[in-house]
Amino acid sequence: MTYSFSFESHSDFLKAHLTAAETSREITLAYLTELHEKCLAHGRSHLLVIRDIPVVLHLSDYFSLAAETATILQGIKTAWVNPHPRIHDDLEFFCLVANNRGAQYKLFPGCPQAEEWLGKERATPTRRSFPAQNGFVFAC
Repeated sequence: MTYSFSFESHSDFLKAHLTAAETSREITLAYLTELHEKCLAHGRSHLLVIRDIPVVLHLSDYFSLAAETATILQGIKTAWVNPHPRIHDDLEFFCLVANNRGAQYKLFPGCPQAEEWLGKERATPTRRSFPAQNGFVFAC
């Protein structure tokens, strides 16, 4: 897979900087699964992702992929930061489709707005996101 991450754990959320030159369905599912695992490992139900990928998938891929991503990040409130204005409308539409399938996504032009949105309310973690057998206890 041709993507890379850097992570920062903040008190209220996990911040990920995702970089790739291209994307595909497989790459998207791989990095979302990795994001889910990092949230689980850090006990976070709030995620900020700087999506530094200058391209998007074809519109025909959005509906099925949105449903899959909503399942992967179920219960994780996710702020997406897009540094590529040219693809803003496409990503905004993807967030809408995913939210209609149960995701908690919102797209932002910068980190300050995303951090403010993440702090406004608490997401409710789900068993899928935080299995009880891993010993995580959350007061929401």
